Amino acid sequence: MFKRAVITVRIDDICPWNDIEKVQEAVSAVESCGVRGLLGVVPACADPDLRKNDFNPHFWEWLRGMKDRGWSVALHGYAHHLDSDGKSLITSGTKSEFAGKPYGTQFELLEKGERILTEHELETDIFFAPAHSFDSVTLEALKEAGFRYVSDGRSMHCYIRKGIKHIPCRSYGMPKHPRGIVTLALHPCEDKPLKPWLDYIERWRQSLVDFSSLLDSPCRNILGPLEEKAFLAWRSSLKPGLQKMRDSFADCCDSGNH
Repeated sequence: MFKRAVITVRIDDICPWNDIEKVQEAVSAVESCGVRGLLGVVPACADPDLRKNDFNPHFWEWLRGMKDRGWSVALHGYAHHLDSDGKSLITSGTKSEFAGKPYGTQFELLEKGERILTEHELETDIFFAPAHSFDSVTLEALKEAGFRYVSDGRSMHCYIRKGIKHIPCRSYGMPKHPRGIVTLALHPCEDKPLKPWLDYIERWRQSLVDFSSLLDSPCRNILGPLEEKAFLAWRSSLKPGLQKMRDSFADCCDSGNH
């Protein structure tokens, strides 16, 4: 299907309480490859795991500068407060800021987040949910709120669902053999070294593209959802089943050796 992988970078959990030096380390690595990625902003962050530093009074000015330099900006939820047990369309996780909530509540969260970004001259029509967790109601609310894109989905191609274009973010890590559209999601707020990610970006620099270049990429509205269903089936059922079989076989071999 693809002559080569198309890789873009997304930096998640951007908020005024970031360790800005760590964020800038990731930004600089991406820019050194001559491309610009996507910054996922939590405008009213209430997640204590993300609020590890003092409030940065220059944050919004810095973010506007990033946009001026060609970085795309996305609304990454509202407060990053995972207070719902709703079922997500694309992940088996049990916590969400959006999935499972009524339409009015989800629309209000989007509207409030959008308003904050607009107040800081950072209008956007790109969204992705905390914990990859959103449902069909989220997509309906997104469309009504004027959003056009979601940086998420488990396919290798872009596709449109309920009027919203999904730009895949299929992998949770760094795929050894990237195929199709790959979005690398970096989390500078986590207590993990960035070096493995930065090394990966350098290794695949010839495949890196601006996130903005994917907004007009072709959609595969039949193939994309089929790929996603196959991927979800593999992750939720087939892969665990095979692991169980391997474990059982190993146990039998061990007992036979005693």
